[in-house]
This record gives sequence, structure tokens and C-alpha cells, in this order.
Amino acid sequence: MATHRFSRTLATTSDAGTCWAVLTDVGRVAGWVTVAGEVSEIEPLARYATVLMDKVGPFKLKADLDIKVPEVAAPRRIRITAAGEDRQVASRIAIDATLEIKDAGPGGAGVDVSGSYSVTGRVASMASSQVKRKAEKILEEFFTQAGQELGTASLQLFAGMPAMAVGGRQLWPKRPSSRWGPRRVAWTGRAAR
Repeated sequence: MATHRFSRTLATTSDAGTCWAVLTDVGRVAGWVTVAGEVSEIEPLARYATVLMDKVGPFKLKADLDIKVPEVAAPRRIRITAAGEDRQVASRIAIDATLEIKDAGPGGAGVDVSGSYSVTGRVASMASSQVKRKAEKILEEFFTQAGQELGTASLQLFAGMPAMAVGGRQLWPKRPSSRWGPRRVAWTGRAAR
């Protein structure tokens, strides 16, 4: 399977220091992702170990991940690499990710996450589309939980469409109906919380 790249940004209402403290709390962040087991800290902000468990297509994947942190520039940037293998289904996984925290002024900070992942072996050859969907789901879990912990500056819904506030009510985009076609969006009003 080829290497897949990802890149996402989260605008938060928290300051850069708070973002760094939350995002480097490895136990907390691991709890945000359902496929990751308990994380063992071998050396703080340097080396960790966990078990990645999930069902991918007809396979039950259980890979021991060795997580290394080759680059730390506190409190702004951290790079993480992880590699593991499931010998039962003859598959390997490799992840390389960089997390950058950028000040966005008094309104909060931006969190940029970018990197790549690859899955090779039997799982990749027989369930490649499911592997990609699982990876997107994991990223979505991470960003949803990070947004809840750090506060989001703008809600991002349905492929990046922001919610709108009009007259004290929060307007949320609805999925377009088939008669409207893909370009039109209906808005439904809900009271702001």
C-alpha cells in the first residue's frame, strides 16, 4: 500500500501553553482514539509503547506500536514516529506525524497536524479502502476530542462548512437533499448554547 498523507488545522480558543500541556499529555490523547490501548511511558516525551487493536475488513488487527519522539521544540512543535507489526496477519504499520502550535493572537491558538501513514502486508492488499476509512475516522476522533478539550474557534461541520450565528440563534448546515443537488445548502436554526 502506498503512503497516505494527511494535514489538518484546528483553530482553538485556548492559548498556546494550554494547547501544549493538553496535547503532550499522552495518556489523555491516547484516550481520544478508540483503537489505541493503554500507553506505557518508557521515557517522557521521548519513547512510548501501546497496542493498536481494530477490525479491518475480515482481519482483527493487533499491532504493538513503538512510538518515538525524535523532535521536541517545546512549546511549539513535536514530531512523532510510530511503527509496529501484527505477526498474526502479516502486516506492518508506520506513522510519521508533526504537531505545530501557532499563536493566533488573543483569540487562541492554531494546531496544525500533518504527516503520513502506511500499512503494508495482507491487511493493506485485501482491505486498502477500509484502511483509509479507518485512518480518516481516527483523525476525526482526534480532532473532535481536541476541539472539545481545547475549545474550537469555529465549529466545522459537514466537510468544513462553518456554523453561522444570526440573531442570537446558531445556524447549522443540513445535508442537501437530492432535489437540490450537491451545491445548495439548507440552514436550520437552533438556540445557541
